[in-house]
Amino acid sequence: MASSDTPLKDAGNTHLAAGRLSEALAAYDGALAAAEGKPAVLHANRAAALLRLGRHADALGAADLALEADGSYAKALFRRAQALEMLERLGETLVALRRLLEAEPANKEAAASLRRVHAAASARAATSGLSGASDAAAGLIAEGK
Repeated sequence: MASSDTPLKDAGNTHLAAGRLSEALAAYDGALAAAEGKPAVLHANRAAALLRLGRHADALGAADLALEADGSYAKALFRRAQALEMLERLGETLVALRRLLEAEPANKEAAASLRRVHAAASARAATSGLSGASDAAAGLIAEGK
């Protein structure tokens, strides 16, 4: 049942769960405009909807806004990492996932993502003459990827 103090956020959550992504975005935007709920949560939820719509750059922006509101919000950190991975910015993805795992060491989804992205970064590094994942991350960050 929807909470009486966050009806727009609650509607957004319902739309998101049902896959009505445009409606979810509209509800979260309305909640932000009405200053309803926590901005970090609303922006992170917007990032989730944007990721599902394939709007990865927009999702990264929403995740960054969430982190501006609350720099330690784990869901925002994970959404940021997801967006960066989809944008193939693997070095930055590694950094984001490590930051998340520092905050939540037991986060299995983040740990699995870190292993997957680490392997992808190592493979990319092998094709560009770098050795090792830390070289891969350093090279990818230096390249801005």
